[in-house]
Amino acid sequence: MNEPNAPEDVRPCPACGRITRCQRPCEFCGVPVPARHIGAVIAGKYRVEGLLGQGGMGAVYHAIHVDLQERVAVKFLSETLAANAEARERFRREVVALVRLRHPGIVTILDAGEHENAPFMVMELLQGQPLSSLVTGGAMLPPDRAYAIADQIFQVLDAAHRVGIVHRDLKPENVFLLEGRGQRDTIKLLDFGIAQVSFPSADSRLTQPGTIAGTPYYMSPEQCRNLSVGPPTDVYAAAVMLFEMLSGDLPFRATSAAEIMAQHLYVPPPRLTERGVRPTVPPGVEALLLRSLAKDPAARPSAVQFREALSAALRGTDLAAAQQSAAVARPRLAALSREDRALTLPQQAPVSAPAPGSLRALLWHHDQARAAALQASLGTSGLSTTCWVSSDPPSMDQDLPRIVLLGAGSQTLERLRQLKQQGRLAAVPVLVFDLTRADEIPAYIRAGASDAVLYSAGDTEIPARALRIARRGR
Repeated sequence: MNEPNAPEDVRPCPACGRITRCQRPCEFCGVPVPARHIGAVIAGKYRVEGLLGQGGMGAVYHAIHVDLQERVAVKFLSETLAANAEARERFRREVVALVRLRHPGIVTILDAGEHENAPFMVMELLQGQPLSSLVTGGAMLPPDRAYAIADQIFQVLDAAHRVGIVHRDLKPENVFLLEGRGQRDTIKLLDFGIAQVSFPSADSRLTQPGTIAGTPYYMSPEQCRNLSVGPPTDVYAAAVMLFEMLSGDLPFRATSAAEIMAQHLYVPPPRLTERGVRPTVPPGVEALLLRSLAKDPAARPSAVQFREALSAALRGTDLAAAQQSAAVARPRLAALSREDRALTLPQQAPVSAPAPGSLRALLWHHDQARAAALQASLGTSGLSTTCWVSSDPPSMDQDLPRIVLLGAGSQTLERLRQLKQQGRLAAVPVLVFDLTRADEIPAYIRAGASDAVLYSAGDTEIPARALRIARRGR
């Protein structure tokens, strides 16, 4: 298991010669002690200039190629672990994994060797920030941004799994987002230090019996049991990261690693709405997350299947996922009674049934991916739907729609008020959808909505409800 507080490198103090910790004043004479390799020229061509970071396996420095003047990163195995044969083998296998992959989504290795009995590897120097800097403190990423990052992660995993490499330690700290030269959220996957690399006629497992490798919050159930791992292990960890990006929280939290692992093993994964996520995530995406967090590795999709299912869910064509989402949804809360609604609805003459093929709907949702998915579902139910994406209400003076659908949210009440002020609600019924709680319904009904439906209903009930309302009118 990864240790959060790694032992620091030590070296002789340049003033008094006593052994002390690097990167801080000497414990004996107070003179600042630089990190071990700063100032050294590695392999006769890389001059180490400063420390970038330090962890349990070693340290990463920034350096410069003395002839080409190219800036690079140099990763050293720590002095303590350099004396351990197993640690040295892990380091070598990380080099092999990076060389074997050669994928644009994985940090590029340029050189490797030993310096003063310490194994090192030279890598491209990345400019940007780790994903962990965006999701710490409960921050949620915009759904479209989270999906784009997740798609790249699964693309890299597919490439790694095809050549027999399982990362085994996926977490936000190991996903780097590049910046500069017009790049935004282009990822590089880092740290293959505990990767499982399949070599022909060789045992690729270095973990000793009883030793658990990984980071508890992102570990799969099979990792928690110290069973053999495979590609589904990476799929589970990547799904945890997507859950975290969308919700600002992890599926499982506890005060100890043992409790977290017990939850991975025995507690069903939560739905995003249980973590306070507004209903902007298509049901197909939530169903895909639940499949990817299955306790049984065989029940999880492969990396390429995840990408395909995610794309289909965002297009609104993943009908199987939508059906599964509806099947696992929590029981719906009771909505208002007809009597309660009747108190707020204006009196009007009955509307005759429309002719077949004349039903048109107007749809607004602040998440365009969600709107597109629902638009496809409405189309299969016989409602020709136009998405309303601007901030101002669309003109409905001509070609009046039979129903307006509004996604619940902070701007929805304002849109209802705008429609009411323009006198449009007397002629056109309004269905508010994707509410998270039943106690939100009265506010929308009083503002002029004809009906409301909870998020747990899914994309199968919303079109049916909309079609019934459109046929009968307000």
